[in-house]
Amino acid sequence: MWIFKINHILLLYSLTTELIVFTIPILNKDQKTEARILEAAIEIFQQKGFAATRMQDIADRASINKAMLHYYFRSKQKLFDRVFQYAIQQFFPGIVAIISGNGSAEAKIRQLVEFYLDMLQKNPRLPGFIIHEIQQNEEHFLETVVRKNPFQPARIITRFVEELQAELNLQGVSELDARQLFVSLIAMIVFPFVARPMVMGLFELDSEAFEKMMSARKTFIPLLFARLLQGQAENKDAEGGE
Repeated sequence: MWIFKINHILLLYSLTTELIVFTIPILNKDQKTEARILEAAIEIFQQKGFAATRMQDIADRASINKAMLHYYFRSKQKLFDRVFQYAIQQFFPGIVAIISGNGSAEAKIRQLVEFYLDMLQKNPRLPGFIIHEIQQNEEHFLETVVRKNPFQPARIITRFVEELQAELNLQGVSELDARQLFVSLIAMIVFPFVARPMVMGLFELDSEAFEKMMSARKTFIPLLFARLLQGQAENKDAEGGE
């Protein structure tokens, strides 16, 4: 089992079990203030992005003065780095735990869909925030997420894609590229949250109806992938019988 401590969060990760998250109690006044600042910064950065956010905005949201904010975080960049680290940590530990576990690729797809839709319904601004910052600073993203990430998501995802490709080959549909399927899976999970105003406008949804639609995708997306793979295999069999 691997153990990581990130700020006030303890992550226990095993190759054969799911990710277990324990929140470490914040005991003293300084830690409580810092936690309040981080909560405020997450909200403001997600709403406005790095360039448009002012330290005063964060201080006001955290109900502290600007001098105290600078005492804890000397610059907007340092505070943003902490917030960006938090945002990335919402995505990758879960995906690593699920796809490194036991079970078929189809079962892991179901788990991924449910896990991330649950997480994004609680943090709907995260995808847009991360995508915006990737576009603004691609090198920072690669350094933080790919090169120095203790969970090694690139290695784990590559292993899962290879596993998925092996299952496709066994089903006789080797012409399907597992990398394309994986990218499509992530897009189907994330896109509605990035384009939430457009989705709500096109289908005339209020917030409650949008949430119901996202919850329904926990069943819809795995079913779509299962039917896609089944249909491809049946077409292959039909072609072979001609």
